[in-house]
Amino acid sequence: MIPTHLLLATDGSEPSLEAARLVRDLLNFAALSRVTTLAVVPPLETVPFYGTNVGYGMYGGGVLSQETYDAATVLAEQTAQDALQRTVEGLSATVPVETVIGHGSPAEEIVLKPTQRRVRLIVMGSRGSREMHADLQ
Repeated sequence: MIPTHLLLATDGSEPSLEAARLVRDLLNFAALSRVTTLAVVPPLETVPFYGTNVGYGMYGGGVLSQETYDAATVLAEQTAQDALQRTVEGLSATVPVETVIGHGSPAEEIVLKPTQRRVRLIVMGSRGSREMHADLQ
């Protein structure tokens, strides 16, 4: 049997953490060579209702200062790192686990990373942070 490299995509939401727990409970870690956990930070310009007005100097000037834009980016990366940490803890893997923060479209990153890393299995929750944010309103 060829050991499998698994990609576990996460956004820190409960469905993502549940996916990690299912991997832990259902998969045979002896069959895995390693696990890559991936969290993707989308560009601030893609946030609904901000559109092209968000970027600093990207579209002829934006509504945010460079400092605010940079601070938002740092916060997003810290949040992604926290999501990765919680996912790794929920996974409790006995194989090497790599954490990766991608940048761009989550869908594209989840599709591209496996080809770059020779992943044979992708696992992710069925709902994500958009659902979680909707519940907070």
